[in-house]
Amino acid sequence: MHDPLEAWSAVAAHVHTRIYIKRWIVYSTSKVHTSETTMHTTRVFKNGNSQAVRIPADLAYDRSDIDIEIERVGDEIRIRPMRRPLTGVLKKFAKFGPDFMAEGRGEQEQAEREGL
Repeated sequence: MHDPLEAWSAVAAHVHTRIYIKRWIVYSTSKVHTSETTMHTTRVFKNGNSQAVRIPADLAYDRSDIDIEIERVGDEIRIRPMRRPLTGVLKKFAKFGPDFMAEGRGEQEQAEREGL
């Protein structure tokens, strides 16, 4: 784990929300201000056998009944709304009749591109 001062320097320099945990001691402040944006920090707490994070009100989603995806990327944990599943796509394609695009796409003009 990182030294707390080093950790907060990394947070301020890269403007990413990061929480560094060292033996269940959470280093956090209310907000870190930069010239471009305000970065929120929060606390980690135990909820049963899991860790939980409080999301500040001004960052909260409009609804609380949404499913979210959680992904670990390096030392970051990213939280985002769950992407819409592709279930039902085949039903939508089935609505196209057998004559759909029977004549093909026709001639399409290709733009000139630079070589690799």
